Amino acid sequence: MTDRKFHLRLGCELETEKNSPSNLVVDVLTANEWRPFKPGIETPGFLLFVYALFSCQLRYLRMNCAERNIVLASTTGELDLVAGEFWDVKSVFVRFRSVLKSGLPTADDIDYFKERMKHCPVSTNLSERVDMRHDIRFD
Repeated sequence: MTDRKFHLRLGCELETEKNSPSNLVVDVLTANEWRPFKPGIETPGFLLFVYALFSCQLRYLRMNCAERNIVLASTTGELDLVAGEFWDVKSVFVRFRSVLKSGLPTADDIDYFKERMKHCPVSTNLSERVDMRHDIRFD
């Protein structure tokens, strides 16, 4: 049995107190080389699903930070997803590192963000067996 591995990374600048994104850049690792992710009609459906999960995670991070009056200047992130031979998602590891514009998140805030991100609409459609982990850091 061969696992299928997906690795995406992103970088974006954020504006306003609502952490609205601008200049979003997403790359996908293919054949040991980072390439710009440009979704289109020829993009494999499962890769679109992986991107949707990553996008949803970023949205929930941005929204929940804004909810707690934490304003971000920029965010970088990576998502590693492992699927089984039959495309069943086994594990997801999401990492975000954000530069603060204002506010100072506490350990309770970070725990809250991690919990909320597990409830984004894409995440809630994953099997309960999926090992989903987050690493969120602020500078």
